[in-house]
Formats: sequence, C-alpha cells, structure tokens
Amino acid sequence: MSADPVDGQIQAATEHAHRIVTGFYRGPRVLGPRGWVDHMSDVFTTAYHQFPQECGHLRNPQPVFGTLREMGFLRCQPCFDAYTEAETWSTCDRCGANRGDVSSSAVTRGPLVLMLHLCASCTAASLAEQE
Repeated sequence: MSADPVDGQIQAATEHAHRIVTGFYRGPRVLGPRGWVDHMSDVFTTAYHQFPQECGHLRNPQPVFGTLREMGFLRCQPCFDAYTEAETWSTCDRCGANRGDVSSSAVTRGPLVLMLHLCASCTAASLAEQE
C-alpha cells in the first residue's frame, strides 16, 4: 500500500470502475484482455495521451469513460450517460457492420471504462481470443 494519498484515490477509482462494469454487464468476464480488445484499449489510451480530450469535469481520480467512436475522449459518468442516451449504437466497433445485433460490452484499464459495441459474430470472435 502506498503512503501517497493520490495513489489511494487512483486505486479507489479503479475499484469503482470495476464495480460499475460488473454491475452493468453480467456476461462473460475478461480479466487481462488479449487480441483485438487489448489492442484497441492501447490505441484509445495512446490517442488520449497524444491529444487529451475530456468533458471538463475530470479533476480528481475517478472512473472515466470512453468509446472507440471518439478515440481518446474521456468523460465523467454523468456526461457519459448523457452521451450514450443521445447516441444510437447500431454500428459494430470491430467490423463496422450496421446491424441490429450490436450490444455493449466494456473493458477496464485502471479507472478507464472503455465501452465496446460489437455485433454477435465479433463478440464471439473477441471472446474466443480471450481463451
């Protein structure tokens, strides 16, 4: 355990992000993602570090939310909730197909909750990469 209070806040935000995802998604859990999911998580965080964009409410360590549709853009939970209500998620993030079978999933990286929108076949392919 670190004596630095900021480290404690980051750890608390990380644990809260995990609880958020666990509460929303009852499907198969992935710990330590591999393949496309891991690659896209890296692409998202790299995009944020190269050109940081955020909602403006991110001041203290807290869970932050992003999507592959807006690579590198971080939002607090209330702003993310408002954003997701306004968007329609019918396009698969992996294959680009615009179909009715797209569902949401998420991966956490520390306090980052990265939302993924995948069609049924890409969900199956992503889960197969995790085995």
